[in-house]
Amino acid sequence: MFGASSAGATIVPVNTRFKGDEAAAILRRSGARVLVTVSEFLGADYVAMLRAADPDLEIDTIAGDLPAGSGASLGELDARAMAVAPSDPSDIVFTSGTTGVAKGVVQTHTGTTCVARDWVAMTGITADDRYLMVNPYFHMFGLKAGILASVAAGTTMYPEA
Repeated sequence: MFGASSAGATIVPVNTRFKGDEAAAILRRSGARVLVTVSEFLGADYVAMLRAADPDLEIDTIAGDLPAGSGASLGELDARAMAVAPSDPSDIVFTSGTTGVAKGVVQTHTGTTCVARDWVAMTGITADDRYLMVNPYFHMFGLKAGILASVAAGTTMYPEA
């Protein structure tokens, strides 16, 4: 997630409880071009569900173990990171859609960073803390008040599957 974001990609977390048709709709509506996922989680094969739901979805999928090395030079990576502006979109988090079609909320790097820093200030977490993470990372709370707040504070994360 951090590597993709540093390279200028917009992150679109997908609910791990979604079925293939629900995930395909989010990927299609967001304009996602690459899906990074595990091969299997909680008994679900996400790639198989996605392909069965929408075989025409044009998206590159990276599942399971990642190949070693990308071929990109450190200079290229640094240049891409330096080109990311605070006003660029950092992520699109989709609502649950309980009252209709899920809506994508676009957040900038500035907004995302502010949410994480605000959570650190409100909770008082520090680098000396251990943070048990039970909230899913596809959700705004798990992503912003979990992962990003932990990085902002230097807190040790303990994710619960």
